[in-house]
Amino acid sequence: MSTASFLIALIAIIVVAKAFENEVHEVAQFFVPIFFVSVGAAVDLRSMNARVVLIGVVLTLVGMLARSLPDSRLGAGCGGWSSAWG
Repeated sequence: MSTASFLIALIAIIVVAKAFENEVHEVAQFFVPIFFVSVGAAVDLRSMNARVVLIGVVLTLVGMLARSLPDSRLGAGCGGWSSAWG
């Protein structure tokens, strides 16, 4: 009896969570870029040394390269996602 109740509650939670995700998707698409721009604008680049900036630039370039490779298992090809750049 308690196992069936647990499974019914679990399924109900999953259904409600999916419905909630569908409802807030458009709002999140609007606010997420604003969040990242505001956080990026608050970064004080003068407090970073050249090594930290170099590591950030290298990691950004590696991420962009991996994302742009169509069949790469490092980027967009992983999990069957399509590349945003073509």
